[in-house]
Amino acid sequence: MKKILLLLLIVLLTITTACGAEQTKPKPKPERTNEAGIINQDQSTEVINSRTNFSFSLYPQLVKESAGENTFVSPVSIMLALMMAYNGAEGDTQAAMATALESSGLSLDEINRANQAWIQSMEKVDEGVQLQVANSLWGREGISFEETFINSVQDFYQAEVQSLDFNKPEASETINRWVSDQTNDKINQIVDKSINPDTILFLINAIYFNGKWEKPFEKNLTEDHTFYSENSKTKQHPFMTQGGKFQYYEDDKFQAVALPYGAGETSMYVFLPDESSSLEEFHEQLTAENWNQWLTGFQEQKGQVSLPKFKLKYDVELKNVLSAMGMGIAFEEGSADFTNMVVDKASKPSISSIKHKSYIDVHEEGTEAAAVTSIEVGVTSVNVNEPEPFEMKMDRPFFIVINDNLTGSMLFMGSIYEPEL
Repeated sequence: MKKILLLLLIVLLTITTACGAEQTKPKPKPERTNEAGIINQDQSTEVINSRTNFSFSLYPQLVKESAGENTFVSPVSIMLALMMAYNGAEGDTQAAMATALESSGLSLDEINRANQAWIQSMEKVDEGVQLQVANSLWGREGISFEETFINSVQDFYQAEVQSLDFNKPEASETINRWVSDQTNDKINQIVDKSINPDTILFLINAIYFNGKWEKPFEKNLTEDHTFYSENSKTKQHPFMTQGGKFQYYEDDKFQAVALPYGAGETSMYVFLPDESSSLEEFHEQLTAENWNQWLTGFQEQKGQVSLPKFKLKYDVELKNVLSAMGMGIAFEEGSADFTNMVVDKASKPSISSIKHKSYIDVHEEGTEAAAVTSIEVGVTSVNVNEPEPFEMKMDRPFFIVINDNLTGSMLFMGSIYEPEL
């Protein structure tokens, strides 16, 4: 009898322990999927590659225009806004936009479904990162837009669609309030107070990012050091410092380190040209092929990183840049073909403006960044040996990318010539 009671007690304790373990077991994190869940893997890879190619076609054009000034943009924001407009394009205009977007050979349906999947995947980024993507379409009251076009931007891009009286000042206030809400008040204005009477439509993308470093910088280690600008100017600036193991890469022209946010699904990649080189020379190496090669070269290595704290606001008109990339016809009154956008085929819409504004704040806890892109449409009447610890101090102009590591999408990229606070 004692043996039976002892056996029952052991069984009871086992059941109780198992139940307790079940109660304390953390809930599994929702699995984040890439475009492969929507279209086959080969097509998904092609779409991802087209985004990377677009980013590295766009950025060199922008830094040429910036001429040594701080530059910071969201390629994915620009791409998503353009893709919404692409749904309204036809003929030579559609082909020219496909060239600029590096999407020739991809069907509109493939592109739309891949973008839909990526936007949806943003809802499942790990807890250490807040990332939200929002799209909107604001049409002039009295203008009839093609139902297929409206349905596409709503279904694939989750765009909020509204009709406004553009003749009233409240119209621009309404649009700018939406922009402010979607960027956590970091960008408050993208549409001018007085809207051009020829404007029939605004297509707007907003992206907001707030990521906590996987390993925060300790505030008590932040100290002023000298930052050396390429124009031979120097200034004292606060630098954050930390040591440990990092994903690190270097070649004969630069050092690079990956600083992950949250659980590591997104990271800031920082590239520091050697003292014998320059940021301009580094820009010449910025190609999709090199980027993909560099990413495969990062390996864990001990070292010390010193990164300046900085804030930056940036804005740019993209018509010249995108024209240089091959889509100039989309801006030409009378030649642009957006017949899939409006019911009145005689109105001949064309893109009159593409504005992009961005913001970034890099500090000890993490990074906050935002960007807005507005398209205004008008009518015309392995090494096995452990390497030596590295030291990487960003005390001269450097380049950054905030990358969505799961899908390979570049959320933000920038060249920091002179950090500001």
